[in-house]
Amino acid sequence: MKSHLKTIVFFSLSLCFIFLATANVEAEENPLEKALKDPNFKNPNGVSVVSRVGFNNAHILKQEGTKIEIFFEMENPGEPEGGLVYGVELSKKLSDDQSRLEDSQYYPEKVSLSSGETISRKIEYTAPEFYAGTYQLWLVGKNSAGMPRGITFLGDVTLSGSNQFVEVENCYLQINQEEKRYTLQEGVSFKPEELVNLTCEATNYFTHPITLTTDYQAFRRSVLTGETVDLLSSNSQEFSFHNQNEKKTIRLTLPQLSKPQAYDLLLVFKDKDNKIVSNKIQIHLVLSGSSATIISLKLDKDSYQKGETAQGKMDWTGPADNFPNSRQVTKDQEQKVTLEAQLTDWQGQACAKLFHYPFSLNKDYGQEKFSIPMEKDCQAVQGIFQIKNAQGEVLDEWQLNFKPQAPKQASKSETEKKKDLDWKNIILLGTILLSLLLVIVVFIWKKRKNSQLEKTLMLFLLLGGLFWGINQAQAGSVTLQVKGKDSSCCGNGCPVDGSAPYCYCKDDRNNCFNSAVYGVSAQAEIGIDKSSYAPGETIKLSTTGYVISHCNNTTYADSLYCWSSNGTTCSSTMSTIYTESAKNENKPFYNKFINITAPTSAGNYRLIVGLKYRHYPFEKTAAALLEFTVIDNNSSCSAYFSPGGVTLGSSSTLYWSTNNADTLYYSCSGPFPVSYRQASALSGNTSLTLSNIGTESCTFYPYKNGIAGTTCSADLNVYGCTGSVPSGSIACSGDDSNLSQTLSWQYVGNSSSSCTSSRKCEYYTPASINGACGPAATTYSSTDTTFSGALCSAGTASPASPAFPASGSSTTWTCLGQNGGSNSPTCTATRAASACPTVTINSLTANPSTINNGNTSTISWTTTNATSCSLSRSGTVIYTGNPSGSYTVMPSATTAYTLSCNNSCGSSATSNVTVTVNNSSPTPSPTPSPTPTPTSTPISIPEECGGANGKAFCAKPSNGLCDQGSLTVVTFSNNRWNWKCEGLYGGDDASCSARKECPWVETTN
Repeated sequence: MKSHLKTIVFFSLSLCFIFLATANVEAEENPLEKALKDPNFKNPNGVSVVSRVGFNNAHILKQEGTKIEIFFEMENPGEPEGGLVYGVELSKKLSDDQSRLEDSQYYPEKVSLSSGETISRKIEYTAPEFYAGTYQLWLVGKNSAGMPRGITFLGDVTLSGSNQFVEVENCYLQINQEEKRYTLQEGVSFKPEELVNLTCEATNYFTHPITLTTDYQAFRRSVLTGETVDLLSSNSQEFSFHNQNEKKTIRLTLPQLSKPQAYDLLLVFKDKDNKIVSNKIQIHLVLSGSSATIISLKLDKDSYQKGETAQGKMDWTGPADNFPNSRQVTKDQEQKVTLEAQLTDWQGQACAKLFHYPFSLNKDYGQEKFSIPMEKDCQAVQGIFQIKNAQGEVLDEWQLNFKPQAPKQASKSETEKKKDLDWKNIILLGTILLSLLLVIVVFIWKKRKNSQLEKTLMLFLLLGGLFWGINQAQAGSVTLQVKGKDSSCCGNGCPVDGSAPYCYCKDDRNNCFNSAVYGVSAQAEIGIDKSSYAPGETIKLSTTGYVISHCNNTTYADSLYCWSSNGTTCSSTMSTIYTESAKNENKPFYNKFINITAPTSAGNYRLIVGLKYRHYPFEKTAAALLEFTVIDNNSSCSAYFSPGGVTLGSSSTLYWSTNNADTLYYSCSGPFPVSYRQASALSGNTSLTLSNIGTESCTFYPYKNGIAGTTCSADLNVYGCTGSVPSGSIACSGDDSNLSQTLSWQYVGNSSSSCTSSRKCEYYTPASINGACGPAATTYSSTDTTFSGALCSAGTASPASPAFPASGSSTTWTCLGQNGGSNSPTCTATRAASACPTVTINSLTANPSTINNGNTSTISWTTTNATSCSLSRSGTVIYTGNPSGSYTVMPSATTAYTLSCNNSCGSSATSNVTVTVNNSSPTPSPTPSPTPTPTSTPISIPEECGGANGKAFCAKPSNGLCDQGSLTVVTFSNNRWNWKCEGLYGGDDASCSARKECPWVETTN
């Protein structure tokens, strides 16, 4: 009985202790509760909730090729926070726990979120056009310093790119000629005069030779800032690949940077057209020297009234190279700097005096707390905070740009809070008294010792005390940190028994004990993808972060979670989301996630998430709550195709409708895949005509208030005949239409009579046919104009429609064999030439036919059936022209002229005419002398070219051709005009000519 009384006394004292402790917690607000309410509260044991900014309801709206449209909400249940950015990261899963960042895009908007504020955005991301396969897509949020502020796994995306690119992987850095290798993200530090060398493996997937050129872009501190900086040198280098799948090791010297700071360097390779043809390589570097970085800057509110004082906190780091395991450290511990800002409201009106806050960068990192008195009302604070050195140079800056918010509901008065607290204490005291009464009754009733019962009750009561210590849960994401203290707290020795659990100590082998690294030892962002789920829906629980170790023994960081029914304790053992280890390095872990299942019953639920830092025997966990709601959404839908089965090339109509839904998404797979996207209407129909055989399956996803309802599906079977009908075979009539199933083409015989009515997709193959010429291959008269019969008596003609032969010519073709038969010899059709009409010279005259010397005569002629005529003298053609015409001559002596005429089919005729020339002078008048005076002989006149001879003309000359003599026809050859001047009365002929030369015409545009 004494043992029972001892137990009762023990439990009574325990209950009283719990009551006093819990009452004090309610009155004074315990550290864990305060940490939940104040995300920047640093409790004494070195763990904290840094931020509660996260994403909600993030999902892919639609995907069209490489273009992906994304919707998300960004929310902040914690303190006002600025300098926030968001972006998309595309990664390739290499194994269950390994992935590689392939591409990223961060958007230029800088966001400031008030406490409780939520914004929504719809963004578009375009993946590189050359990626092909399945990739993971992430939505990431960070602050301007690159610290995590939300993460969500959007899902797997399938890209159908060309796969024509150069893949660069397995990269590492080296400084100068040092052998030690550094990862691309650990931020290796180096002096301005040192060279940083990059070595990577590259694989060429192009099917043709290609030459690549390096292209760099540098960002101050982080690519997230969007603040590009100029490089001191471009260090452009070229690499060539000649064969597909060719691999080579490339070595580059990175371009030089100007000012001490941390930088992100983006490297891509471009082709001759300046087009990016490789994955992005992101390198984090630190140029040693004096610098400062704002890690986070917050005000306690986003709006103030006149007379209020803004309370601010700023976390900063000194020189960017001052971090554990830094290769090159700048020890400038007394740099005097000033934090400056001019605060305005959202309309640009100044709210306070220009703010100056001097402090010293006297350690590697620190936090400054400052106050800014408000001289006027300041709604939606705006301002840029800058750290300046003594020379006025801006070392870093931070932007706040809050948006005006609707008035918030007034908080409870202190009296109301006290009433709430009194009621809580009354309820708590009643619970304790009932528990105590239960203990007494049980122990008296049992009248015997039951150690197991004692332990059970003790555990219940102790846990009950913890349940009362937390009363606030949060949704979205949390950023957790574990920090360590300076090693000086270890005293003169290095205890390994846990007596100095927050100090780091090393032995002579650089092994560490009891230690979190001085400063931030580990940090993790943990978040869920939505704030509301349907019963049984998949929850994506994501994490990203880093762990730091400067010791030879291994350090671990675990991202954990568990279900909690009360918001304070786990309902079961915590499970691991991801574990990362580090040994003497700064080790980031990127974008990990697991899927868990939401409860099947509607209600509010909590997850406890934690970051455990392990460095034997030191262990510490930072924890926080994530809250979400399960809503029993009864939205539904129906969908069907009509008809549900069609033959290839025929159309079907898809009908859909919803019930109690406000949003509808859909996706389709099969012959015509459609990526997940929002439907244009909650009910409707559309007609589809598919060109591929298969089953088109479309699934609809109804939502109500962001919660998924019951999905519905519709299937369309597209039937067809697979394979092909062989050449020379014939498909049975109608066998490729009105199908009710998909069949392969099947041979049934040698004729159409072999086709059956019981099956579709049948064909027959007729017996082989040798080609043979038809009756059209014969000789035709000159008057025939069409073939007299079929081109082929067997087979098919090639060409299919030869032209009928022209008069006096032939046409040929070949009759092709069928079903494996041979071709015919060449088939020929010949058409006889038509009769040729006889050329007749009807008349040929010279008028006058007798002339005196020096006079002219005109020769004229007419013909029948002639196409051309020529006039010649002594075998020399002096005229060629029309079949009827005239020509004037001036012979110096009696001359015979010959006219020759012909036609196109070969008939010709000739005729002659003579012009008589009287060589006597005119008879003189009679004289008295009885003896007549004899006539004189004419004097010969030689030819003489005219002034046109030897000159240049663009057109045929017509003047100045002959000074003496008779002109012949002007002809043209070898770029010269040629003519003759014939002598008179036996005089010699002369040959004359002129150049063809046209003037140069100068033109202007």
